[in-house]
Amino acid sequence: MCITFKCYNQSNNKAVNPSAIANGGNDVSICAGSSTQLLGSGGTNYSWSPTTGLSNANIANPIATPTLTTSYILTATNGSCTSKDTVVVMVNSSAIPSVNITPNNFNICSGTSVTFFTTSSNGGVAPIYQWKVNGIAAGTNSPTFTTNVLQNLSQVTVVMMSSLNCALPVSDSSTVTVTVTPAPIANAGNDVSICAGSSTQLTGSGGVNYSWNPPTGLSNANIANPIATPLASTFYVLTVSNGNCVSKDTVLVLVAQPTTPSVSINTPTNNICGGTNITFTAVAINAGTNPIYQWQVNGINAGTNSATFTSNNLQNNDQVKIMVTSNGCTTIPVVTSNLITVNVTNLAQPLLSLTTNVFSITNIDAAAAYTWQVLTNAVWNNVVPVATGLTFTANQSGEYRVKAVKAACTAYSQSQTSARNNSIDSTLYYMYLNPNPAKNLVTLYKIVPSQKWQSLDVINLQGGQVLPSKNITGLRSVPIRVDNLAPGLYFVRLTNEDGRRLSYKFVKE
Repeated sequence: MCITFKCYNQSNNKAVNPSAIANGGNDVSICAGSSTQLLGSGGTNYSWSPTTGLSNANIANPIATPTLTTSYILTATNGSCTSKDTVVVMVNSSAIPSVNITPNNFNICSGTSVTFFTTSSNGGVAPIYQWKVNGIAAGTNSPTFTTNVLQNLSQVTVVMMSSLNCALPVSDSSTVTVTVTPAPIANAGNDVSICAGSSTQLTGSGGVNYSWNPPTGLSNANIANPIATPLASTFYVLTVSNGNCVSKDTVLVLVAQPTTPSVSINTPTNNICGGTNITFTAVAINAGTNPIYQWQVNGINAGTNSATFTSNNLQNNDQVKIMVTSNGCTTIPVVTSNLITVNVTNLAQPLLSLTTNVFSITNIDAAAAYTWQVLTNAVWNNVVPVATGLTFTANQSGEYRVKAVKAACTAYSQSQTSARNNSIDSTLYYMYLNPNPAKNLVTLYKIVPSQKWQSLDVINLQGGQVLPSKNITGLRSVPIRVDNLAPGLYFVRLTNEDGRRLSYKFVKE
């Protein structure tokens, strides 16, 4: 309260001093043990009462350090004029903030979430939270913190800063060390197929403790590797635990009913010519996905582990079969196929001799049929009329061979050339070969174009052509490269437009 009045001279009743207006300032609140500066004004001289806790009770702005809430009265004077005002210094008791952490789960599995809650006091209406994991800031300004990346022995800390004015100290912290158990990884093994009445061993892994469900058909449902003998196909669920950490996996034991396997073999033909390939194919039924094949010839193992068998050295009346070992669910493990007996025919290549245009077979096979052929326009055709038998007389010049057929065998002789009635006496002409013998090149000289020679061929002693034909129409000489020929005796054969032939022999060195 401020009391204001004027001072007057008593003799003449006139004012002599300005009035004093005391102002002790606004009320203030402080914490116990703290100080505040009073802000007095309105006079020339000042006096505070009570003086308890004041640094100087006779100045306008003393430092006030009361231990209790105190109303300080300011008396301001100006000469004989005085005025008063009051200010309240409210002393608030200090508060000690406190915070503690409690996780929602003390047994943490690796990779699973855990939430930490705070229990606090003297935090005020708006405390500030800072979470840390191993000293590194984490989380948000929240009284709770959730994470799923903690490692074993990680330290989780929260620092709470109180919003109270008189908090002392202003913050508190709490730390917990967590135990994190590695999470198990259940592995029930691969799915498996068994025959009805058979057993299989389950191969569980990944944890410390094991439990299989359903327990039906298991030797022990609480071990990692029980023996399973289910009556029907069963899905077994494996639960593994590592402390309080749990993981699951499933395996199927498929129970199959046994079947009876069989196998048969076939071949496109069992009549073959000696030395040619014959292929046998096996067809297995109910033998599983990967049966084992064992071929036999006359009871002796042959071939490879394959559904097919090919051979080119079988003999007449050889017997071929296969045995198949099943890997499936069968009534018997091994089955044997039917027998195939092969008919093998042997036929030698016919050999020919030529005497005065008469061809004869020199290695006769009495069971073979022989047909004579002639080369016409680079194609082999049967002679017309068809000629068979062991000999053949050529009525005209040409290149001939014989075809032999015996059961599954067909063979051809080497060809020979007959010059029947078409040969010309070379002594009537003046052509000659030089050099002769020749090593790389031989040349035919003195060709007369008017004699209408058209082609030139080089043949061997058997009548076979050994070099490409040359067109010699209008030429007087023809060079012939012979460097690629084997050493021996050869003939240069000329043919004119009438089909008449003229031959000269030379030696290739």
